[in-house]
Amino acid sequence: MRVFLDTSILVSALAARGLCADLFQALIAAHTVVVSETVLDELQGVLSAKFRFPQRLVDDTLAYLHDACEVAPGVRGVPFAGLDAADRAVLAGAIAAKVAAFVTGDQAILALRDAEGIPLLSPRGLWERLREE
Repeated sequence: MRVFLDTSILVSALAARGLCADLFQALIAAHTVVVSETVLDELQGVLSAKFRFPQRLVDDTLAYLHDACEVAPGVRGVPFAGLDAADRAVLAGAIAAKVAAFVTGDQAILALRDAEGIPLLSPRGLWERLREE
C-alpha cells in the first residue's frame, strides 16, 4: 500500500516513541511511504526551529527519508474549503501521488474524511486498517 504521511506524523515518528513511530516502522518495512518536497521542507523547519535538532541530524534525517520514501514533487494546492494554503499544498501532493491513504493528525484535514477518493486517516485509523489486512 502507498501511504502519504504529513509533517506532523513524521515529526511524531522521528522525535518520540509511540504509535506514530511504530506505524512508521511498519510502513517502511512492508509498504511504500510517500512524502512530498513540501512535507520535507516543513519537517526541516520543525526539526530545526522547534526541536532544535543539530543541522547535521536534520540533514541525515532528510537524507534517510529521501532514500527510504517515495518523494513526490510539490504541487499547487487544491481548493478545499476550511484548509489553509499549507494544508492544501500537502494534500495536493498526496492526490498527485495517487496514494491509497493520507495520514495526518490535523483535525481540519481529517474532518474532510476523503480527498478525491483518498481516505484521510488518523494514525490510529491506519494502524487499525493495517491490523485487518
